[in-house]
Parts: sequence; structure tokens; C-alpha cells
Amino acid sequence: MAVVMAPNFSEQERLNRARKRVKQLKGLYMHALVYLVVNTFFWWLTSITHPRANPFFNGKILAQQCFGA
Repeated sequence: MAVVMAPNFSEQERLNRARKRVKQLKGLYMHALVYLVVNTFFWWLTSITHPRANPFFNGKILAQQCFGA
């Protein structure tokens, strides 16, 4: 069984790889945040316009409590 050694990267190469990984993770987190915000908005909008769509949640009551409308 052969032992595979990790390549010997220079300091600059390691820094570039780390920056690329951080950029990828930030993109993933931003995508997840946008997904949650958009889907929460649609869920809330559906609950207001179709109160029978979700019997456990009434969006009009939430709107009154949050926005005083």
C-alpha cells in the first residue's frame, strides 16, 4: 500500500485556496438565507390570502401583532 503525501503548497497557494473556500462558503450561506427569506414570504402570503391553506397559522393575526394593522 502506497502512502500518498500531500503536495507541498507555498504560502501564497494555501492563502489563495483558503480564500476560494471562504468565497464558496459565503455563497452557500447567502443562497440559504435568500431561500429562507423568499420561502417564508411566500408561506406568509399564502396564509393571508388563503386562510384555509394552513389551519395552524393565521397570517392576518400575525400581521396585526407585528405591524399593528
